[in-house]
Amino acid sequence: MSERGDDVGKPGLVAERSVRGVCGALAALVGVLAMAGVASAQTASGVLLEWRWNAGDERRYVVDSTVDQMFRDAEAEESDARRIRVTQTLDIVERVVGVEAGGVATVTHTYERVRVSGEDRGPDGTETFDYDSALRRGSPGPGAPATGPGTPTTSTPRSTRPDPRSVRPGNIIREPVPAPGGAPQTGQPGQPGSARPGGSRPGAQDDELHPWVLPFAALAGRTITYRITQDGRVLECTGADEGMEAMFRSLEGDGPLNPLTMLFAAAVNNDTLAAQHQSALQLIPGRVVRPGERWEMNLTQTLPLVGDLHTDITCRLASVRGYDERRTATIENRGEMRLGGGDAGAGALGGLFQVLLTSSRMDGTTEFDVQGGFIRSQSQRLVSEWETYSPDFENLDRMGEARKQVHRIEQDMRMRLER
Repeated sequence: MSERGDDVGKPGLVAERSVRGVCGALAALVGVLAMAGVASAQTASGVLLEWRWNAGDERRYVVDSTVDQMFRDAEAEESDARRIRVTQTLDIVERVVGVEAGGVATVTHTYERVRVSGEDRGPDGTETFDYDSALRRGSPGPGAPATGPGTPTTSTPRSTRPDPRSVRPGNIIREPVPAPGGAPQTGQPGQPGSARPGGSRPGAQDDELHPWVLPFAALAGRTITYRITQDGRVLECTGADEGMEAMFRSLEGDGPLNPLTMLFAAAVNNDTLAAQHQSALQLIPGRVVRPGERWEMNLTQTLPLVGDLHTDITCRLASVRGYDERRTATIENRGEMRLGGGDAGAGALGGLFQVLLTSSRMDGTTEFDVQGGFIRSQSQRLVSEWETYSPDFENLDRMGEARKQVHRIEQDMRMRLER
């Protein structure tokens, strides 16, 4: 499933590339916000926008996320840039298991199907990958080749890739890749001599353990459980830690673990998912809002090796359409990101690596079911530009000089209710 050559055209984190799975995992799990409508006359008095959890409710969502990243050395030409595209599709079933007397709801998210595909294109060739958890479980679609349990879809790595066990430790911070919210993360996309997280030589049946796929594969078939208050506070999250533990168990006996594999657990665990889910719940203010009225969302996310990523979002009730139990509110949002605190100022890894966010913009819309208290659809677009500085491990005589790279990341996220 791979071709070599510059004429082959990439969320959405090999030793260095393992971190890209982190970004992809978070990026896919945090996606929020979708499309507009026409206001009705009855909305002049405002509408109550609040989450409503009713025991027994079940909804199936499909979440699509596509991340396109371009990055190059600052002095290089645009034609020499590496380009990566990763698309994730998650089929998630949300169930309200129960609601306590005080209004605290137990809500589960089950990742019934996970699909990850993409390509990594650079001057030395193109690598593609294509994973579907339904095929892994032995359920091929019509016309698909026979695949049994435990058999992932296939990829063809670059033939120039040497034994990954010989990778130099310095390679782990050569080239950044996108993290949740669009931030670059440390990694080395497509670099010959890189290893997948388990440390063993990639082969034809390698997609399930591909660095962009591994965190998603760990979630396939798993259930994350949240306890949520009426005002949208997440009291507890369980299930993510177990998924990461299963991922590590799948790598046992497969060679020495790359240290960056541990970043998966740092980015996808019970605590981080609880914080991310609570941030997403802020979209709905829990009060009466008039058409045209605005409210603010201020989110902070700590990214491994990058620092604290702050997101400031202004939401606006654009319109309400329909009548009585069929009313749908359209919420628009605009915002931007900024780095601050954490490792961002001094640079991560003892000052060896530094990330600067030079520009960002995001916008999107959400369609919210007023009577049911749930989201019908969302879409969000995020565009950001970054600069990164790291030692030049490819030129040992220039180790004392910082290697500057520039990045542009475009991320599109869409979520739709299927039933």
